[in-house]
Amino acid sequence: THGSFCFSPPSAYYFGYPTAKYDQLTLTERLDFDSEQKSPVWNDGFRYFRHRSFNPYLTVVFHLQEISVAVTGDSYKYGLHEQAWTIVQIFTDKYANTGVYQLPLFAGAPTAPLLQEFTKAPCHEVISNNVESKLMQYIPGASVFIRLADGRRSEELEAMTEANTNYIPASNLSQYMKKIPSPPLRDQIPPGKTSSSLGESLASRFRSLLADLIEPTPEPVILDTASSAGYQTPSTDVLSAPPPPSGDEDDDDDYYTS
Repeated sequence: THGSFCFSPPSAYYFGYPTAKYDQLTLTERLDFDSEQKSPVWNDGFRYFRHRSFNPYLTVVFHLQEISVAVTGDSYKYGLHEQAWTIVQIFTDKYANTGVYQLPLFAGAPTAPLLQEFTKAPCHEVISNNVESKLMQYIPGASVFIRLADGRRSEELEAMTEANTNYIPASNLSQYMKKIPSPPLRDQIPPGKTSSSLGESLASRFRSLLADLIEPTPEPVILDTASSAGYQTPSTDVLSAPPPPSGDEDDDDDYYTS
């Protein structure tokens, strides 16, 4: 399992090509193979985001996906499967919500229309409404731990030992406190691979598989019989595409997520 995360707005990736090019996903890369299969850990540390405009409903969207590996002889075939996602609001009264969070996981993947709802109302309110209408479904007991900080206050997180559980359904809080033991990820390393080589390979494949999902379908090559060049290939001007739905593009605020 690897994860991606992005700010919303603009959540550009979920609007497809060419909008996704304007604000690319940030990906996990350092999977800890000593962590458990049902509780994977990523050791990427903080990711630094510069020049983000203030939006009272700005959120971070986390999306988890499974990378499948089929071994045939000496070759490996990779695939990508949806698992879960979650979301957290960044600001309260213009201040970043610095802290450690345990966030509930929702089944499937976020959609562009759903993420648009989060740009218009507080995160908790949108979650509540969509859980009630069954457009968002909790995965019972499944959660992810993340750290969020103002870029100038990240050192404060070192002293934090308890996670904020305000996003966890209060009626089922005890269910999210249970840890289900499972074998280490190291047990899934195929013959001929090390944790280092497999980790690098999975991170690289994850990036390329995500990129494949948003690349435009190539237009058919046209034989130009009137041209001395022989073939005419299509070209795409990404810069001419309309910008994604977002606020101003520049600001002095910096934020970390981990």
